[in-house]
Amino acid sequence: MRNLVLALIVANLAYFAWAHWLDVPKPAAVNESIAKLPRLRLAAELPPGQGPPEQAAVARTAMDSRPACLAVGPFADLDNSARAASILRKKGFDPR
Repeated sequence: MRNLVLALIVANLAYFAWAHWLDVPKPAAVNESIAKLPRLRLAAELPPGQGPPEQAAVARTAMDSRPACLAVGPFADLDNSARAASILRKKGFDPR
């Protein structure tokens, strides 16, 4: 049993040595056009005077604007459909 434990320890040390000294990954190639670009920074990393404009800080939601498409129905008969279409026209919608 002691020989098995010693063999496992030697195997772990051999793997550790191989992983850290022999299997070293190659450095990534440097693209000169990308290397000249400025680094991205988080808004929290900006100095106090360089924050985003106040208008950009306001969050917009989907409910801020009028929906472009609205579905109403289905209707059981033609009379209910015509009544709903006239109500929608009075409210400023263009039913089809």
